[in-house]
Amino acid sequence: MSVVIGPKEGYAAIVDKGEQLCQTSLAKIFWLSTMAGCFIGFGALLSLSISGNIEPMILSIGEGVSKYIYAMLFPVNLLFILLSGSILYTGATFTCPSAWIEGRVKLWQACAVIGVAWIGNIVGGFGFAVLTDLCGLNSGGVAKLAIKVLESKTSKGFGVIFLRGIGCNWLVCMAVFLQTLAQDMSGKYVGIIFPISTFVACGFEHYPANAYALPLAWLATLKDEYAEPGQAGWGEILGLNLIPCSLGNLVAGVLIMSCGFSYFFGSLRTCPPPGWEAKKNKKKMRRITPGLRPSRSGKKAWPHRLLHLLHRPPCSRHSRHQVQQSALHGLRLFRRTMPALHGQSHVEVALLQNCCRAVVHSRAQMQLLLLAHV
Repeated sequence: MSVVIGPKEGYAAIVDKGEQLCQTSLAKIFWLSTMAGCFIGFGALLSLSISGNIEPMILSIGEGVSKYIYAMLFPVNLLFILLSGSILYTGATFTCPSAWIEGRVKLWQACAVIGVAWIGNIVGGFGFAVLTDLCGLNSGGVAKLAIKVLESKTSKGFGVIFLRGIGCNWLVCMAVFLQTLAQDMSGKYVGIIFPISTFVACGFEHYPANAYALPLAWLATLKDEYAEPGQAGWGEILGLNLIPCSLGNLVAGVLIMSCGFSYFFGSLRTCPPPGWEAKKNKKKMRRITPGLRPSRSGKKAWPHRLLHLLHRPPCSRHSRHQVQQSALHGLRLFRRTMPALHGQSHVEVALLQNCCRAVVHSRAQMQLLLLAHV
């Protein structure tokens, strides 16, 4: 038995994960994303502690060694997050839009999860930064390297940070995808470490990581020994880094990863996808169904009971079981009355037949057909 599944099955697992997140309460999403922000802090603090304190030893070798050490230690946080079920904003921009594109969730559900994850990550990151400072760990090489990171990440400009955010989440979502393909612990960590260390070493911008590192540096600048004129405050942190970084991460997660993988392995290759096709069919049914009338040509008319089923107004009293039973009844009735449809428009007959079949197999189309205003 293989310990790695194929990319098509991996994308299906991503869609299932997105559907699961969208069906979870927003309060739970908030706490899971807050936990993820803290886990990000653990990995970032590990990297700052090692890389910041050995910097004097490697200055003669070059700055690349420090970057390499920082990058190789950082991915431990994503292992904590993905295997514990915590939620990162960056990962949510891949899983939830994928579930929406495949017609499994509504757009507002995907947007709600992404928005709450964004808030939870910054709450968790800032809270863990405060904990780090209270523990006395935000000092020495850690504080100096954090302030250096703050100056670098708030001096690039909005556009550059936005583009770096796209590159970052492209790699982060690839890490999420690769660890989904792996079915064992070692395979998952291999799938995580290379994309994550790549984005860190290259200097791309990751919103959840910045939501910890930049507040940590800001707390260090409040101390007299590290305070200098012109250091970045919260205005620069938000406007010049966290906001453009978040937008870049969103573009990569939705357009590059969700739409790209849906085109490769999902429903975008058969445009339009089911979620959009259902809305189109709803409008079509509202336009076409009122025109179905009994024939006046002397031939046998449409069955009145079936027409009544199609024209039934919406009612909150209809349970799922009642709707299913009505749909099955409609299909049986259609099969019994096929001879009575002789002479009717073949287009109308085909439309009615397809509708009766659809209501049995799709709850969404079933409710659309039986409970819609027509």
